[in-house]
Amino acid sequence: MWCHQYQSYERLSPVMKRMLEGVRVKFTGLRRVRTMGASDAPLPTAVHPLVRTHPETGRKALYVAIARPRRK
Repeated sequence: MWCHQYQSYERLSPVMKRMLEGVRVKFTGLRRVRTMGASDAPLPTAVHPLVRTHPETGRKALYVAIARPRRK
């Protein structure tokens, strides 16, 4: 599922925009389950600002991803 991240940010209230400014989010990779079990390798992670600013236009957008449920 996709959504317009610029529009999502622009529709936030001014108060919410101020609250989110400067917030950083940790993204963690998905563990691929193999037929013989899960890998012991550490999951890749990265930390990014929640609100990103386009370098040329200055337009702000939310930078988020939807968590995927794990199989049990």
